[in-house]
Amino acid sequence: MKKTVIIRVLAIVLVGLMVLSVGAGVIMSVNAQDDPNFTISDGVLTKYNGTDQNVTIPSAVFYIGDFAFENNTTLNTVTFAGEVNYIGQGAFSGCTALTAIYNTQKVTSVGADAFKSTPFLSSMPGDFKTLNKILLQYSGTQQTVTVADGVNSIAPGAFAGNRTVQTITLPATVAEIGEKAFYGCVSLENINLPATVTTIGRFAFEGTSWLSEQSGFVIAGNGILVKYIGDNTNISTPNEVLQIAPSAFEGSNIQTVRLSGKIYLLGSYAFYNCQNLKSVKFNMAPSVFVDEFAFANCSNLSILAFYKDSLTSMDSTAINNSPKTEIFADSGTLAAEFANTNGITLNPAAGDVDSMAGTTIGDATEIQKFLAKLIKEEDFNTKCGDFNCDGKVDIIDVTALQKMLAKIDF
Repeated sequence: MKKTVIIRVLAIVLVGLMVLSVGAGVIMSVNAQDDPNFTISDGVLTKYNGTDQNVTIPSAVFYIGDFAFENNTTLNTVTFAGEVNYIGQGAFSGCTALTAIYNTQKVTSVGADAFKSTPFLSSMPGDFKTLNKILLQYSGTQQTVTVADGVNSIAPGAFAGNRTVQTITLPATVAEIGEKAFYGCVSLENINLPATVTTIGRFAFEGTSWLSEQSGFVIAGNGILVKYIGDNTNISTPNEVLQIAPSAFEGSNIQTVRLSGKIYLLGSYAFYNCQNLKSVKFNMAPSVFVDEFAFANCSNLSILAFYKDSLTSMDSTAINNSPKTEIFADSGTLAAEFANTNGITLNPAAGDVDSMAGTTIGDATEIQKFLAKLIKEEDFNTKCGDFNCDGKVDIIDVTALQKMLAKIDF
């Protein structure tokens, strides 16, 4: 028995010595699934605090979160074991030893400065630094630039600060233009934006000659209202507009807005800090998404009117720091639920002035009676009677309501 025990102990010691010997001579890799230095939640790798040189990320991760590896100066290689689709803002920024990332075939979106100050980015050959079909960075000095066919995404900041480029031609494969993609390209005068473009990030063209030469509604790509550059304070968006790009109206002097019935998306910060904005009316769009801070910091916004159940989603920050805002919507809709959940005053839908739920032809009749002074002002819901939300009740409200009911809305 004693002899058997001694042999087992010696075997364990020998195995231990072998492990130590291997560990001393080899740089070991680490699997995130077994490493407490990783923080992973619902498939998102939010932070890595380790110091290993070679890291394998498990198959459960599909998103590398913002700044997850930021300023990790020991990281040399990263291997995606599964299908990582997204790499967040600054995810590997400042990783000055990072030379390679393996198994990136499924990556479809990359955030701003994801690979800033990494050998991985700087060592890519040529002027066009690409990952899969994403143009991460253009580092050339040509005045005329043609992006190769097959590229489907211009990453955030890809051309930012380039002071020489004057003309850019994008292929018909491009669908996404990231935040600040062409920011500060002061010489950029001409850029073709193909109809395949369905997403334009915040401040994508700020500081370019191309944008400064535009006026009115700047519409690009597939019906994207990039920016409003005009003096009119009471506006109706053109019918061709399908989405409002991030910050399209940010800081403008507009007062009333009537959104066309085809708009399905209001981007982040779309109307942010519009201090004179008083009312916004949605129309017949079948499904509308309102992104973060879309109407935030609008100190005089009092009317936010929705059409039936068209609102599909509204970010919880959409009306931050806009204390006067009241929502006009039919009961039971998501807009009404948003108002009730967030302590916002809820009114019947714009145009709904009678005792029947929803807007009907009877409401148009009631407004006509009010205008003919057959209904006393104290007996009339003036706020809801202002169907087009321009601050007054008149025959235009009747006409607009009738057109909506006949499905002839703009």
